[in-house]
Amino acid sequence: KKKYKNKTKNFIDYWALTIPLELSFVRFGCFLSGCCLGIINENGVHFPLDPQGVNRIPVQLYESILDFLLFAFLILVEKKIKIKKILYPVFMVTYGMIRFIMEFYRDTSKYLFGLSNGQIFSFVSIIIGIIWLLVSQKKYYKKD
Repeated sequence: KKKYKNKTKNFIDYWALTIPLELSFVRFGCFLSGCCLGIINENGVHFPLDPQGVNRIPVQLYESILDFLLFAFLILVEKKIKIKKILYPVFMVTYGMIRFIMEFYRDTSKYLFGLSNGQIFSFVSIIIGIIWLLVSQKKYYKKD
């Protein structure tokens, strides 16, 4: 960042492109190691390290694929959209939606309003991302 004298918002956009790709590899690693288990399902996958020894939905593999698709989507957004400095908030909204939905298929504890911690943080991410997008859009059109 300092070497190229980028502003923080520009740096965050460059960084936003790498996050879903990294998450895709991490989730695939979770699938291979059998952590972050999905809900029990007779048509699921048997994970040797599963303490209950039952078949589960391979939610890690699904999320890995969705994260990779999010990476491709962000590249398209970067090339097609004229409003700059919005990749990170677009990431926040789309990854928040992916994670919120995937949490329904994870075997995690539910807390506030029957939601898991991942869903609560995803919801917060979606809200912050939407506000950020609205503010960015308003600034962009105000310049014209």
